[in-house]
Amino acid sequence: SILNEKVASILTESNITLTVSILTFLSTVVLQTWYTIVTQNSHYVSTFNALHTEYASADMLEAFDTVDDFIYEHGVEHFGEKFIKLKKARDREALSKIDNARRRVVHWYAKACLFWEKGLIPSHLLQTFPGRERAKYFLRNWEPLDDANRMAYGGPPNEAFSCIRKMYDLQQRKS
Repeated sequence: SILNEKVASILTESNITLTVSILTFLSTVVLQTWYTIVTQNSHYVSTFNALHTEYASADMLEAFDTVDDFIYEHGVEHFGEKFIKLKKARDREALSKIDNARRRVVHWYAKACLFWEKGLIPSHLLQTFPGRERAKYFLRNWEPLDDANRMAYGGPPNEAFSCIRKMYDLQQRKS
């Protein structure tokens, strides 16, 4: 009977130690998973905040106004043609402001695409901002300018436009 008591005592102590070890392991797994998720989300938020801040900057707002004014001045149907004429004429004075605006906004969208493609920002955040309507606005107003630039200087199409279409499930452009 003393032997049975000693064996029972050892087994009970082992069970308690084993139970504590398993619970410690499980709590470590849960906490590590939670920490990883929180850290990943804080990186998403940080990157998203940087993009949002840049989009709302005075320079970006000026770029949007510059392109909108150029389109208003030359008409929706003809602003791309006017831009390519300025490019071909190498009229740097007339071209400087609109070309800088084109570069700034296209660069921002290319950066957003890069972050999205590399998994640094999840799709659901980009669906909120810049969102589908701003993406359509970008494609409608900046792609003709980028096409004109490419026609004047050569080079491949900017991948930012096809990426934006893919990101927002917009119809691909007809060649």
